[in-house]
Amino acid sequence: MAWNMEEYEGRKVVLCQEASPDFSTLITAEVKKGCLILSGKDEGPSMQAFLGVGRYEYTYSFDADNTGKLFEALGADRGDALAAIQVRFGGMNACSRLTRYARSLGIQSSFDALGEGT
Repeated sequence: MAWNMEEYEGRKVVLCQEASPDFSTLITAEVKKGCLILSGKDEGPSMQAFLGVGRYEYTYSFDADNTGKLFEALGADRGDALAAIQVRFGGMNACSRLTRYARSLGIQSSFDALGEGT
């Protein structure tokens, strides 16, 4: 392997950050202990109306093995895999687009969510 996962440790990029009077969202991608973590937080009155909670937080996590496979597929040996994720998958649907791409390659992630503020 011509790339080094340690170069990514602790790095974080913003995939989406938007705000309006009734809704805000922040989605990031970060490498922690060799694992890619996609984190999202949606909040505001529209979340209360749509899901019944004022804030909804979620994560998609790739273990170290699947992170390596994903970064390899994204060409980490030729460039910055986190930058590639930001450019290719950034936006409101960043998590679903990236996880769908990963699944198409047999790369697995786990999902966790928490809604607060009923």
